[in-house]
Amino acid sequence: KDGDEEVILYADRGYRQMEQIYISYGQKSNAELLLLYGFALERNPYNSVDVTVSISPRTKAVAEANEGVEEDPLAQEKIDFLSSVGRDETVDFPCYADRYPVEMLEY
Repeated sequence: KDGDEEVILYADRGYRQMEQIYISYGQKSNAELLLLYGFALERNPYNSVDVTVSISPRTKAVAEANEGVEEDPLAQEKIDFLSSVGRDETVDFPCYADRYPVEMLEY
């Protein structure tokens, strides 16, 4: 062997001979677990669905260029505000079965 086939694990404490060792995969959704490790958990507290939220910039220029689109008089202010707080016009938020991100409501 040249050492390339070895796996090295570091334990957080001492283990007795034949004692079972548990491995943590970290806080991952079922999609990540399935893609990375080939399995999913029935009751995964980190399982989430991404919800995409977007503000359509219905500025005067957009309204004039697109028939039927009504101008939003506050469109530019909304865009400027998002920029000032470091947000894009489109944001993905992870939503869980028992909770949702507060940032999504703030957006």
